[in-house]
Amino acid sequence: MMLVFIVSAVALLLFMVLKLKISAFIALLITAIYVGIAAGMPLDGVLRSIQDGMAGTLGLSLRWSALVRSSVRCWRARVGQSRWHVT
Repeated sequence: MMLVFIVSAVALLLFMVLKLKISAFIALLITAIYVGIAAGMPLDGVLRSIQDGMAGTLGLSLRWSALVRSSVRCWRARVGQSRWHVT
């Protein structure tokens, strides 16, 4: 039965994004709420689960961004100090 809810959620997501031209982020939130309620979760549990998932993803992407940014700064500092660097 859960497979039916998942397939219908994917169809709902595609319909909202492609036909109704709703923002993909908003459509994904609506679909996540639909799947959570269809799975039998209480509404506050659904919202808490979405919030925790978004916070984890956002935190991970911010960490990666900081790592890449600091690596680029370090690389630029090394290149600037290189005796073979032509300006």
